[in-house]
Amino acid sequence: MRSHAVVVPPPGFDHDLGLGQAESGKAAIAACSHTRFDVILLDLNMPRMHGTEVASRLRDQRGPNSETPIVTCTAKADLDRSQLRAAGLNGCLIKPFRARDLVDVVSQSLGALHDSEAAPSRAASFAP
Repeated sequence: MRSHAVVVPPPGFDHDLGLGQAESGKAAIAACSHTRFDVILLDLNMPRMHGTEVASRLRDQRGPNSETPIVTCTAKADLDRSQLRAAGLNGCLIKPFRARDLVDVVSQSLGALHDSEAAPSRAASFAP
C-alpha cells in the first residue's frame, strides 16, 4: 500500500516542512521514536497495528512525540470518542473530510484559535 501527499505552502512561507510517512503502525512507532513532529495524523485502520495501539505506545514510550498532538482519520462515524481519548488521541477526522476540517482539528489540537463562524465540519477535537 502506498500513499502520497502534496503540500502547497502559502506564498511567503519559508520554513522547511518536515513530513514523515509510515506504511504501518509499527513503522509509525519507529519513525516517531527518533524524529520530533508538530502533529501526527494517524489512520485507525493501519496494517499490523490499530491506530489506538500506536497512539498508546507513542504516549507510553516517553520519546520525542510522547506529548505531540495525535489526530486520527477514520471512515467510522460511530466511534467511542472516550476510548480514543484514553488511547492518547487528541482529535478525529471522519472520512471523507474537507481541507478545512483538517485545518480545524489540527489547529484545535495544537491549541490555536480558529474562526468560530467556520462551516460545520467533520472534525472533532478531544480537548478537555
